[in-house]
Amino acid sequence: MEKKGFKQVVLEAIRITRELGVSKREASRRAVEGTDYAFETISRSMPRYERRLDKENEHQGLAKHCEERGIDINDVTLYWDKTKEYSVAVRLDKDESDGYLEAVKRIVESYNPDKLRTIEKVKLDSPKAIKATLSDMHIGLNPNPDNKSIFAYEYNEEIFKSNIDKVFNSILKEYESNGRFDLLVIDDLGDGLDGWNGQTTRGGHKLEKLLKK
Repeated sequence: MEKKGFKQVVLEAIRITRELGVSKREASRRAVEGTDYAFETISRSMPRYERRLDKENEHQGLAKHCEERGIDINDVTLYWDKTKEYSVAVRLDKDESDGYLEAVKRIVESYNPDKLRTIEKVKLDSPKAIKATLSDMHIGLNPNPDNKSIFAYEYNEEIFKSNIDKVFNSILKEYESNGRFDLLVIDDLGDGLDGWNGQTTRGGHKLEKLLKK
């Protein structure tokens, strides 16, 4: 009996999975019977050959051209279909997510729950703490004095209050998920004020300011 080549084995595995509805791993196991090929290698190669088959069936004229010119049809992503009336650009890879889905399927198919280690949940009796970190609030900042700044963004009292509300709401969200905290830490990393007395917080540099003092 003639020995099957690699491509023949892969195509046989594709036929089995499509006709019988079995998984790619199972189809590969059946297809490699009587050969020296590993079913894992066949299974990993199936998506690429499936895409080639689908392209050849859907774009037969392109498949013939690629065969005559020695081009792998899987490397073709766009071609022109031209007639006397129309010239149409046809894109082959409409959904790149197919490759990702195939990768996920392979991972799921190899999933073995018996090998997973169960981690026992341990309830901690120690106090719970939550930390909210604040930084660079720059209260009083005028980001665009005289409309000459290269960073023409808006910052004012209302935006500052809105940002503080977001911090507060994020703390409430943690409270709703985890219950009461024993300790709340407000970690202010600095630069809370901008333009105090017309200078930076450290002093020595004049700033345009919105603060009254």
